[in-house]
Amino acid sequence: IFNILDGTKVLYELLSRGPAGCSEPTALFSTARELGMLAKLDLEGLEACLEKSIFISPSSRIQINLYPSTLLDTPSEIFASIFRRFGGQRKIYLELNCQWIAGDPEKLIQKLEVLKQLKVKLALDHVGFGRASFEALLSLNPHVIKTDIDLIRGISESHSQQRVVKRLRSLVN
Repeated sequence: IFNILDGTKVLYELLSRGPAGCSEPTALFSTARELGMLAKLDLEGLEACLEKSIFISPSSRIQINLYPSTLLDTPSEIFASIFRRFGGQRKIYLELNCQWIAGDPEKLIQKLEVLKQLKVKLALDHVGFGRASFEALLSLNPHVIKTDIDLIRGISESHSQQRVVKRLRSLVN
């Protein structure tokens, strides 16, 4: 991901896409959810991304997607083991999609505290998608936010959207 103002690399976003030849990762994760195997697939993707990150400069920031349910359903010791094994001195951001955050964020906050102790930071994606994303933004206090595409699509022609984004920016600053 590059800074659009000066072209510098900001971070590397590593994505789980499934086995070679998998053309529909969304379908793969959907099927895993239906079979009760989402957390297992998600954790394997996390480990694969961290393993591949050895080819990226250790000083670079990396960002990896994870379903909030995986974070909630997985014992903290497993995350500790994964990040100790693969994380090292990396600058790791775990990205949670606001569209998938449901219910009371208190349990999620507890899990994020464990990750914070491991020096893993939080990124939220799809901020601006519904009320839940703003609740997550306020309660989870992420280090990075990525706005939902619908929040910025057509923004150059919409003064109301520009106001919303300005307010969002002032809220996170």
